[in-house]
Amino acid sequence: MRAARRKGGAVGPGLVRVGDSRGTPRGLAFGVDRDGTLVTAHEVVDGLASVLLAYPDGSSLRVRADGIVPLPAQGLALLRAAVPPGGPWALADGAGTRLVAVPGPGGALQGAVTGLVTARYEASERFWLVPDVWQLGLEQAPYGLPVQAAGGPVVDAETGAAVGVATAALRSRRRGAVLAVRLGAVAAEPVLADLLARNAETVPAHGRALNPAGVLELTAAGIDPAATEAVARRVPRADGLVEAARGWDPVRPVLAVVGESGSGRTTELAALALHRTRAAYRLPTLWLRGADLAAGDASVLDAADRALARVHTLLRHPAPPPLAGQVARVAATVRRPLLVVLDAPEEAPPQLLARWRGWCTETVRRLRGTECRLLVGCLPEFWEGMGAALDPDDVQGCHLLGPLDPGAARTLALQGGAAVEGRPEPGVAALVATGDPVALRLLGEVRAAQPVLALPRARTLTRPELLQAGLDLACLRIAERLAAPAPGALRRLAVRVAGRCHEAARRMLGAPDGGLTVGEFDELFPWAEGWAQAVLGEGLFVAAGTGYRFASGALADRLQGFHLDLPAALTMILADGSGAGEGPASRPIGAHRRGGPVGWAPPVPVAGRPQGGGVPRWRSPVVRQALLELGESDPPALESLLSRLVLRLDGPDAAAPGTDAHWWARRLLTETLERLPDAAAYAPLLRALAARIVYAANTGPVLFREPGPAVPWDFWRRLPLTVEARLDVLRVLARAGVEEPGRLLGELIGQDPGAVLPPLCRWLADEAVSGVAAEMLFAHRHVALDELVEGLVDVAHPGADALLRALAEREPSALCRAVDRWAHDPRPERHVAAATVLPLVARHAAEGAPAERTLVRLAAEALLGRADEEALHGAAYSALVRDPVGRARHLRGAVTRYLAGDPLLGAAALAPALDSHPALVLSGYAGRLHEPGEEAAAVLRALGGTPAPHARAAAARLVREYLQRRPEAAAQVGGWLRARLDHGAGERETLLAFVRDVAVEQPEAVRRRVADALTGAGTPLAAELTAQLTVRPAGQPAAQLTPDGTAVTSPMRIGDQAHGKV
Repeated sequence: MRAARRKGGAVGPGLVRVGDSRGTPRGLAFGVDRDGTLVTAHEVVDGLASVLLAYPDGSSLRVRADGIVPLPAQGLALLRAAVPPGGPWALADGAGTRLVAVPGPGGALQGAVTGLVTARYEASERFWLVPDVWQLGLEQAPYGLPVQAAGGPVVDAETGAAVGVATAALRSRRRGAVLAVRLGAVAAEPVLADLLARNAETVPAHGRALNPAGVLELTAAGIDPAATEAVARRVPRADGLVEAARGWDPVRPVLAVVGESGSGRTTELAALALHRTRAAYRLPTLWLRGADLAAGDASVLDAADRALARVHTLLRHPAPPPLAGQVARVAATVRRPLLVVLDAPEEAPPQLLARWRGWCTETVRRLRGTECRLLVGCLPEFWEGMGAALDPDDVQGCHLLGPLDPGAARTLALQGGAAVEGRPEPGVAALVATGDPVALRLLGEVRAAQPVLALPRARTLTRPELLQAGLDLACLRIAERLAAPAPGALRRLAVRVAGRCHEAARRMLGAPDGGLTVGEFDELFPWAEGWAQAVLGEGLFVAAGTGYRFASGALADRLQGFHLDLPAALTMILADGSGAGEGPASRPIGAHRRGGPVGWAPPVPVAGRPQGGGVPRWRSPVVRQALLELGESDPPALESLLSRLVLRLDGPDAAAPGTDAHWWARRLLTETLERLPDAAAYAPLLRALAARIVYAANTGPVLFREPGPAVPWDFWRRLPLTVEARLDVLRVLARAGVEEPGRLLGELIGQDPGAVLPPLCRWLADEAVSGVAAEMLFAHRHVALDELVEGLVDVAHPGADALLRALAEREPSALCRAVDRWAHDPRPERHVAAATVLPLVARHAAEGAPAERTLVRLAAEALLGRADEEALHGAAYSALVRDPVGRARHLRGAVTRYLAGDPLLGAAALAPALDSHPALVLSGYAGRLHEPGEEAAAVLRALGGTPAPHARAAAARLVREYLQRRPEAAAQVGGWLRARLDHGAGERETLLAFVRDVAVEQPEAVRRRVADALTGAGTPLAAELTAQLTVRPAGQPAAQLTPDGTAVTSPMRIGDQAHGKV
């Protein structure tokens, strides 16, 4: 194809005159896409090697043979031109078309379709029969179509789409009839089918000819402009709809997006809608608000019908507006299901919400019938109640919008100019940490307006301050729109604007649907004076349904909460039946606690019966905001109201679970306390609430009537408390005997172990919670071992000592480090702690790493080096005897200390040196065996439990000598003999020699006592030893016993004689 442009005659808009190579007119062609594809009648190009196109602007273009696609069987031809003739024509199949127009050089020919015929087309090569050709009745062409109009479009007079191609060469039985090739009749031709599909995707058609491009045009134009502006300031977030978008299960047509006011819910919905409409593969998305719903709607598609009609009117299409069902079916034919986005359904009329379940059922039925999908964005309170009206099998899921992730929050703060050297300002760090989208967005707007409206940069900013600053800024800008007077007058006008905004919020507070009517809006912001244009242009208010609302839900909640009469509102929602005499003194109308001009009635959320249930649950953010405002100005008053909520949960007049009063009390109590800057001022209330939970758990379910407590356990996790105050509350909850307080303690230990462990260790002194404390401390010991050990030592309680012993077994390294620290610490109490723990860790360090033994040895030597603390030396010697390195140097001193009766140095402490230094250790044992008391038993236990192969014979002799002196200790000696059996066959020779000596030296009663200790041993050696002890040697008389079973050591007969020697 070669282009050659020259001037020529003009034709109608969107049409191209087609001529031969010399420019002789042959007919018309019209563009059908933006790539330059033209449609004409085959007769126009029949027999031509090239054609010359004359454009409406007078330019021309030559098209060679390779740019001509003849379709003689259909009577059509396509031209591939490099330059489109302007806006392309929308194509349609012509179904239902009656009135038509045929545009041409001399104007449009008006007429109608009179019938279908089979026409004969005689081309230059052969003739063709073309079926289903339209026969047109054109008043201006009674004798046939002019040749110069051949190839032009046949336009549907109702939709404006090209439905056929006019021809002059086709012939029917009627002479002079005007015939046209209907596009729907030739759509089976692959080339034409592809052309029609591309045209439907790119050129909008409406009315009866509605195509996918028309659907996309309608739905894209209906997206909320205010939401579109918010999307321009959006930052990507981890839980965003665009980022977290996934495939949609076609079986489940409903998806919920749940987020509080100010969470960015509307922005995310708009971002998804714009993403779908601007993507390379565009998808139809229809935007609705809850205020667009009407009381008589049967389903969401009824509201969609009205929204489409409104957008269709704005686009000024001559065709009738389509219905939502038609739009959905057209979208479904190209596998692009229509998505209806319904934001803030809580704005729906109360009459519709009263029959919400039926509305949901019909909506799902029609969604399935039209292959349509619904995305609902609502408040958590709304979804909690109204979401249950949907069948779980119909719901795709619930996407929760929480705070911004740290990266997104930091990016939003930096975009708002709240940065110092690339980092958020000190006063903004708290906002970044909380990830509040609306606060960070307002921060950017206010920062951009400085120095007109300044905020402190050093002090921490809060969300209420930023909402107030944003309102002040909007009022200033509205005042500038209204007039541009001197600065003082501008501020006074801004104050008037703010006052009217407050009055609007007060009126919206009492409205059933929470909005302003058209009359109220015009009264406050008159259109005639430019107020309405100013507030709408500034974006402070938006049109919603048949009324108006604040554009920011967070701002609306704050302003309405400011004007709420809390006592009256709580009386209504809690339905506690309190009389007027029980409340505050009567006030004149308008003099309610929140102030207001005299003559205004004290507002309540929704007028209704005082028995509860009259206030929708999704109005709870307003009441919560009022409680938070009260907490800033009068904490005691807030504590009084919160106590009232507690009593409504668990008190003499407690509301039954499942009722509205119970729901309101629980929700207001928990969310108000969670959102306070610091709940420490309400610690007595929290402890009382925790005590009620403990009582209910231990005695009877009052707060536990529902699954779990009425106050959820997550509530205690989210409370804004210091570590000390949180532990104080958890100490009460730990008495409930359930697992949740332990989990909360574990999380707290992981967050700040240095602050949590010391006070938690002090719980060990409280018998009611010592078990929970010990379990948590031991389970989470790895978080901060050194801090845990220090905290246990500071407590100095038996429970802490028991936990230290357990740690010595499981974590000897940490205890070795701690003992070394304490031994070198200048504080005497730390030395006592080291002496207490040192024997425990020495026993485990002897089997551990060399570094651990070194730490223990250094700690013990440090204690020995303090002459003024001689009472602690026994513990040091106990550790040093176990250490192979320091044993030889300190064993003699240890034995001396042992003989002196040091309470910290027992017989077991010398046992590790028994094998290496048997003489020295046995000398110490011999010295203590001569002493009365329990030490002899300890020595026998040490001798029996220590293998010491080098000291076997000497130890046996020592025991035999002891038995000779103390035959009444035969049972203890039998225990030593039984213990020696556990050391293997190497003991056989020594033990047999010992038993033979005992059998010879001791009477039968003593031998029997020793043999009794071997009963049940079950080894051959034990049986052999027992046999030796039970056989009486020849010539030995039978033993005589005293009445208490003690053997008589003299052969003298005692009987009733007084001189018997026992």
